Amino acid sequence: MPTIRRLVLVLCFLAAAATAAPFPATSPSVMAEAEKEGKIIIYSTTDTVSASPLLKDFAALYPKLTVEYNDMNSTELYNRFISEAAAGSGSGDFLWSSAMDLQMKLANDGYAAEYDSPEAKGLPSWAVWKNQAFGTTYEPVVFIYNKRLLKPEEVPHSHAELVKLLKSNPERYKDKLTSYDPERAGVGFLFITQDASVDPNFKDTAQAYGSVGPKLYPSTGAMMEKVLSGEHLLGFNIIGSYAILKQKKDPSLGIVYPSDYTLVMSRIALVPKAAKHPNAGKVFLDYLLSARGQKIIADQSLLFSIRNDVEGATSAAGLAKELGQSLKYWVRPDIENRIRANEIRAMLGTNVVRIEPDHVVVENGAGKRGLPARQVFALTGYHPDYDFIESLGVQLDPETRKPALDPNSLESNVPGVHLAGVVIGGRHTGEIFIENGRFHGKQIIDALKA
Repeated sequence: MPTIRRLVLVLCFLAAAATAAPFPATSPSVMAEAEKEGKIIIYSTTDTVSASPLLKDFAALYPKLTVEYNDMNSTELYNRFISEAAAGSGSGDFLWSSAMDLQMKLANDGYAAEYDSPEAKGLPSWAVWKNQAFGTTYEPVVFIYNKRLLKPEEVPHSHAELVKLLKSNPERYKDKLTSYDPERAGVGFLFITQDASVDPNFKDTAQAYGSVGPKLYPSTGAMMEKVLSGEHLLGFNIIGSYAILKQKKDPSLGIVYPSDYTLVMSRIALVPKAAKHPNAGKVFLDYLLSARGQKIIADQSLLFSIRNDVEGATSAAGLAKELGQSLKYWVRPDIENRIRANEIRAMLGTNVVRIEPDHVVVENGAGKRGLPARQVFALTGYHPDYDFIESLGVQLDPETRKPALDPNSLESNVPGVHLAGVVIGGRHTGEIFIENGRFHGKQIIDALKA
């Protein structure tokens, strides 16, 4: 088993410059209990180098706590926690992993404690699951390459271009392509399964990868070193935040945000039910989600802040501004790719005039025409009826059009009026989808029963 790097920080002896951001909003009772516990054990996939600015600032804020920081890969983290939980011997107080699917499995399997973090309100609604699992970052998944060994015209800027490059000269790229080992790194398995969902030509893509014998590793660090040494030329499905940090030290590392689609990963945090120091775990969670912690995540750790109120290149807002439509949510890319592959015919800018027993009459810039149809699904559209909502007295943010509501009961500022579904996200329609919107009904029912 690979060695688990352990960083033990005695916070009362560390000095760190405090930022101008305010203290996290942890309740006094939780803080008091955490100080009695006096320690927190963190299991994390975040490299110690990237986590160090956060740990140093945490030290400045909470000198009565001692942090034991265990840095391991995602599969190690999951397996270690499960083994320790089964043995009942105690485990980490805070789990922070890039393997989103494994973290959500832990939460779904009942291992995560529920905590209504006062800082969760600063996150997009999709980043909070049942107050048990919390998205903390918004990191792009990228290509990397060696600038010294690849000419600019050879650099692929999309998955399709990467496939074309590998097919054009398989001998040159034999053993020169690298990526995560999905067997040894849970995040690698996550990325490749998302590729399979998003890439309309994934079968061809996978065959192209396989034809050159890609070399697989359990960590981004190992892949970057191999690319920079010239042992490999290209890497795909690389965590972009680590690549940016490495590029600052070695400019010969090239980074590409794929133009056809760029996956985005969020490190999921949770406090286990079996934590020995649960309140200390809550304090660290509040810190990580706070504006102060998120600003350090963006500016120093370069892990890309998930909060909408944190700006800059290494933030969700900055990434969306740079990449726009190439950022992919869960459902939209599948629809778009099926349209491009002519599996679904889309007639944009077209209005339905009337529906007949065997056809539909539509009208667009080219005039009216009839389309044969055996069955018609009358859909109401994607954007909510803001006029109707405002007529009820519900207050909407003038910019985002998000309604004023209680995040737990989903009751709006108008007593008795609860909201559910995509309307909660306002214009930020990518924040609400099946995976989180399906719980809104239960939240409302629970609130009404209380």
